Amino acid sequence: MCKFEITENSFMKRNINKKIRLAVGIIFILGSIFGGIIGYDLRSVGLQYNHIWVLSIIALYAGFDWISKSLND
Repeated sequence: MCKFEITENSFMKRNINKKIRLAVGIIFILGSIFGGIIGYDLRSVGLQYNHIWVLSIIALYAGFDWISKSLND
């Protein structure tokens, strides 16, 4: 009976981790979209914007990576 409880707890922790990974991935993607909008606004004003777009692309990649890891578990 004790072995079943350990297995059940580890399964519950894995589901929580899956949900957290999915949430973090969505936050990264939303942050990437927000960063892209900020970069576009900086471009229209005439300021430097390339570093913002690079960070947005990295955040977009990280978001897709976190989501794919959560779906593969």
